[in-house]
Amino acid sequence: MGPASQIGISSGGTATLNVAGRTLTAPSNYTYLVVGNASQGVLQVSGGTVNLVSDSIWLGYGATGTINMSSGTINCRNIDAGLTANGHPIINMTGGQINVSEIIFWPENAGASADIHLDGGIISAGYLFGPNWTTFDASSSTVNLDISGGTLT
Repeated sequence: MGPASQIGISSGGTATLNVAGRTLTAPSNYTYLVVGNASQGVLQVSGGTVNLVSDSIWLGYGATGTINMSSGTINCRNIDAGLTANGHPIINMTGGQINVSEIIFWPENAGASADIHLDGGIISAGYLFGPNWTTFDASSSTVNLDISGGTLT
């Protein structure tokens, strides 16, 4: 596979990848883990580790892409959230830790939305970006950040 290879959680059908008590490490020739690629995808982390240290997670790439996390760790370079029309990225955390250089929100289409619900756990991000104000429709697009517990650093 070439340098733009990806691992997809859903592409035309609903899919869930459960990581519980194990380690998922992407091969070096994969550059993206796509969660919600044209249809609903869910990454469920309830223990264990997802290692994508030099790679990115594309969340909500043309559909609803969700990370549900209750424990464990996700290590990745970026989370690119809502990259295309109809993308709806969601992060639901009640525990665990996400270590990421940056989270970039792209809800640039009318009616688009992105959600982070932090009820526990830690999101450690060097940067939170978004949206691109030159194309963001503020009247109908939203980025929701709901922190009722946990830590965002």
